[in-house]
Amino acid sequence: MAWVRAVALVGLLLVLAPMAAVADQPTSSPAITVTSSKTSDGVRYDIAVEPTTADGLWVDPGVEFDVVGVSGLTETKSGERRFYRWDGSSSVAKLTLEYTVTNSHAVSGGPEYTKTDEWVLGPVPALEVTWQQDGDQHTLRPFEQRETGVTIATNGPGVVGKRYAFLGPYDQYQRTANGETIRLVIPRGAETVDEPSRILDTLSESSGSLGIGEPRGSVLLFALPDPARRGGESFLRMRELWVHADSRLDTPNNVWLHEYVHTRQAFTLAPEMQWLREASAEYYGARLAAEQGLVSEREAQQFVTKPGYEDAVLAEPASWDSRAVPYTKGMRTLATLDQRIQTATDGERSLADVLTRLNTYDGTITYEVFEQTVESVAGESVDDWLWEQVYERDPLKPLSTPWVMHQAREAVTPLGLAGIGQTSVLGSLGVATLGLTALGLTRRFYHGRRR
Repeated sequence: MAWVRAVALVGLLLVLAPMAAVADQPTSSPAITVTSSKTSDGVRYDIAVEPTTADGLWVDPGVEFDVVGVSGLTETKSGERRFYRWDGSSSVAKLTLEYTVTNSHAVSGGPEYTKTDEWVLGPVPALEVTWQQDGDQHTLRPFEQRETGVTIATNGPGVVGKRYAFLGPYDQYQRTANGETIRLVIPRGAETVDEPSRILDTLSESSGSLGIGEPRGSVLLFALPDPARRGGESFLRMRELWVHADSRLDTPNNVWLHEYVHTRQAFTLAPEMQWLREASAEYYGARLAAEQGLVSEREAQQFVTKPGYEDAVLAEPASWDSRAVPYTKGMRTLATLDQRIQTATDGERSLADVLTRLNTYDGTITYEVFEQTVESVAGESVDDWLWEQVYERDPLKPLSTPWVMHQAREAVTPLGLAGIGQTSVLGSLGVATLGLTALGLTRRFYHGRRR
């Protein structure tokens, strides 16, 4: 898994240029053409802008790329940022950007890209074009706003998204379900362990059953063979990701599902809550795998409650002795928290409701916001317990998990209500009896009624 994914994504969020407020998009926007090409070292973007009726125009290429060609533009700087101002004399302003892909498998917080002689997966520039017209200022991000007047082209075969560009021969598979289209791109000649159709079946079912937010728009997924490292990586808000082609579906440590869960996380986390992103993706990846029968419920239960890093402080990433802390202790904490919420609400709500509310929160998720949201969903305070798990080193003493409860599933009627009573199935975990309120059936877990 990509231990550095959350940090990488935060570092790549678009930084707006220090300009005036942006007005509504006018109908006479400049004509913008961007042509992407594979190079021997990585990727190149040739940008051409026709200012048309603009009174003034600037191009901001972002900070990652080398500028190797300029025509009709004059460079200016603001701090570490470079901007290119139209000189007013040329009918077409041109800028050429290049990025070198090294296959270095970054471990310091940066994104990871891959190349071979036949293809390359590289970044898309955080390109902005800003212009003045009739006294108003307007900004367009061509890769994100492919509106009239914007042309995104490739020199040869390729797929260019909002944050990833794959250039080279490829095969594409596509599935639309629940209002969401999932595109799976595989380099020509590469193979995934599981058939592409089965991968899309799994992700499409997850699209409908995962109760965090709502499926929307499209997901762009690349399956990469070596030399890509094992695991995967996501750009959260752009809903773009890659997964190593050797990743399997029949495991609770499910990279396909883990990375898909990231596409449903829209929250911004404070430093003390950074653990939540990977912990929740790991937890729900295992739950989805169990729900779909890819693994047994016991396998999933053992995975989410596995020991490790008991002395780590979740709220202090700088103190972690391993990047695996949120994937292990963080996941274990969420599994226990989820059961507490389900028990407190008679199965009516779950951790999914907490994360859904965090997605819509207007601001940064601090511990206080997280704790208050949990209390609102659960209908009772869990602050003392939650503080211990997030801020203290004491080993977590987990409650039972919903999967252990499922040992009594065969006794459940079709409505999932009668015929259980008080079932003693958790004595080994120190829980004497459980009633209906603690059942937390898997399907209901993801579809818990929201308030």
